[in-house]
Amino acid sequence: MNTKAGDDGRILKVRHLSKTFDGHVALQDVSFDLARADTLGVVGESGSGKTTLARCILRAIDPDLGGSVEFMSEETGDWVTLSTLKHRELVPLRKEMQMVFQDPYSSLNPRMTVRQIIEEPLIVHGERDRDERLERVREMLDLVQLSQDSLTRYPHAFSGGQRQRIGIARALILRPNLVVCDETVSALDVSVQAQIINLLEDLQKTLHLTYIFVAHDLAVVRHICNNVLVMHNGVVVERGDVDDVFDKPQRNYTKLLLSAIPSPDPDIRMQPAERSILDHAEPVVEGYGLVEGPVWHDDYGLLFSDVLYGGVYAVDNARQVTPVFEHRRGIGGMVDHVDGGLVVSGKNVSLKRFGETESVLLLDRDPDNGNVGYNDITTDVHGRIYAGSLGSSPVFDDGLEPRAGDLYVIDLDGSSRIVAEDIQLTNGLGFSPDGKALYHADSRRRQIYRYEIDKAGELKPREVFFEFDSGSPDGLAIAEDGSLWVANVMRERVNGDSPHDETASQFLPGRVLVINPNGSERTAIEIPVPMCTSVCFGGAGLRTLYIVSGSNGVDGDRRGGVYRYEAPISGLKLTPAAVQPRLN
Repeated sequence: MNTKAGDDGRILKVRHLSKTFDGHVALQDVSFDLARADTLGVVGESGSGKTTLARCILRAIDPDLGGSVEFMSEETGDWVTLSTLKHRELVPLRKEMQMVFQDPYSSLNPRMTVRQIIEEPLIVHGERDRDERLERVREMLDLVQLSQDSLTRYPHAFSGGQRQRIGIARALILRPNLVVCDETVSALDVSVQAQIINLLEDLQKTLHLTYIFVAHDLAVVRHICNNVLVMHNGVVVERGDVDDVFDKPQRNYTKLLLSAIPSPDPDIRMQPAERSILDHAEPVVEGYGLVEGPVWHDDYGLLFSDVLYGGVYAVDNARQVTPVFEHRRGIGGMVDHVDGGLVVSGKNVSLKRFGETESVLLLDRDPDNGNVGYNDITTDVHGRIYAGSLGSSPVFDDGLEPRAGDLYVIDLDGSSRIVAEDIQLTNGLGFSPDGKALYHADSRRRQIYRYEIDKAGELKPREVFFEFDSGSPDGLAIAEDGSLWVANVMRERVNGDSPHDETASQFLPGRVLVINPNGSERTAIEIPVPMCTSVCFGGAGLRTLYIVSGSNGVDGDRRGGVYRYEAPISGLKLTPAAVQPRLN
């Protein structure tokens, strides 16, 4: 039940907490720590998962398997894993964790007197001395600034603010260490809100309480909280010191919320940000060449490569970039590998393990037969790698006659075979959520193919899933609802006759095209630089779409970078590659 741990000042540790209701994800992969006597604000729109988070922490509802909530119990002096306890084992811990509810009307039993309401927790937890209970109730009334003649009255005789004081007294009668305030002041008048907030602050100082403060009102949160979590669609999109988040918000969603705070000056007209702020990609890092191969890694964050200048890099939430591999130019695709590294594609497909300089060859090129290298790669549910060869391509100065490429699969034993032919230029690969279809972007034909997969795991003949009227498809990512998020390279003809003659066109600002599972177009996300080359989902709950941009694809151009977009849907977590190098 308990895990021995030293008291390092923390009272709560939440790790990877999720909750699903009938297939709807209400909370996804939430993690944070809470220090003793701190006040943590949890903000977001209605339906963002705030109350679900609070109830999962207190085990008012059971979270999904896989996450954990650890609480430092003062009674035992140990860390207790709340998320795995049986309900009868939780009862003694309820004394240390309480909640103050949102509605001061429905949260009080109208058939009970104030004395009965406040002393009920004492009765539940075995306090049999009636005089002791009465004395404790009187102390609570004094603490919440209610008169002693309130004892025999019923809830209907009190105002909203007074009822909330009764609710606070009931929560504190057991002398808890952690109190969750779920929209505690949102149903009250502004003047009454101020009284309750001041009361909560006074009680925190007197009783050394730790608060989780769930609220819509950002001005209230800034006043009472030390730290804040910003939630959107069940995911924490931003966190930090409350002043830092409010003064220098990093995420577009946070900026949208803050823009809705009214000014106390009646002469200042509110100008909340348009909701379309979420429809634009936000720059993360810039100043690179032709950026490709984004992949989300649980330990390293977002990984990307620079085709023109070489190297694989990691970028963290603070936008700090760290070199991971000092690799040659030309990496076009990357996937995670179960053996602790990345499978990368370029002039060959190879495994690069973290912390090692040497690569392990998985699939070599075959220039004698027109195969000069590989571009995008992906994995199926078994960990097999699918890689599109370039054929003869201007990507490499190979001097060969133009030739279409092929689609290869590297089986789990390291053997490889061709599974589809006549691919002009593979620039995107991904499997459907059920694993029964493979999507394949062919940039030169400006089409996305769809291959159904038979019971033996083999690809059926391809069909055209989507054709681009403007621009060409590049890398793609697939969301949990089956939609395709496709990098769309846009070009403008300037001279020449061939639509595929790259010398006859110039690149325009790129975009990401979102395609529904039925092949209809949903929307487009614009980015302000040329050559949107690829995308992947990452971040908490895989709800951030990372977009990598290239440049004009020539030496000296360093307009490539990484952008992010707060997606309304989660991405699919890709299966790590599991293939083994072949023994010679």
